[in-house]
Amino acid sequence: MIATPGRLNDFLEAKQTTMERVSFLVLDEADRMLDMGFEEEIRKICELVKPDRQTLMFSATWPPEVEELASSFTNNAVKVKIGRNDKCANANIEQTLVFCNDPGEKYGIFVNMLKQIGPNVKTLVFVKTKVGVDETQQKLRGNGIHGAKGIHGDKK
Repeated sequence: MIATPGRLNDFLEAKQTTMERVSFLVLDEADRMLDMGFEEEIRKICELVKPDRQTLMFSATWPPEVEELASSFTNNAVKVKIGRNDKCANANIEQTLVFCNDPGEKYGIFVNMLKQIGPNVKTLVFVKTKVGVDETQQKLRGNGIHGAKGIHGDKK
C-alpha cells in the first residue's frame, strides 16, 4: 500500500482498509512529512500497525529536531548514513516567486527572467508533463535560449 498519511487515514477511518497485517512501514521523505505537519496522521497510522513491525525512514536531510521526533516512531533504531552530517541546502540558491494576474503572461515573464539570469547560469525548470517538457524546450529555443535541453523518461 502506498499513500500519503492524510489519505491513508481517510481510508482507515472509513474502514476501507486495515493495517493489521502490515509488517513493514516505510516513510519516504520522513523529515519533510514531519516538517509539513503530518505528525498526528503518522502517529495514528503507527498505532494501527503491528508493534513488531519494521519501520524504515528515508530522507536526504535529517535535522536534529526532526530526528528526535522520528525516534518516537522507531524501536532499537539503526541509522544508515551516506555523506556528511552537516549536509544542508546551498545558501547561494535564490528562489523567486512571481504572481501573474493573467495566466497568459506567465510564459513571457518566465523567458524574461531566464534572459536576465544570463546564458552562463544553469537553471532547472520543472513542468507538469513530458509533452510540456518538449513544448517548453522548443519555445525557449525559439525565443533565443538555444542551450535549453529537455529531460524526461522518453528521451535518451
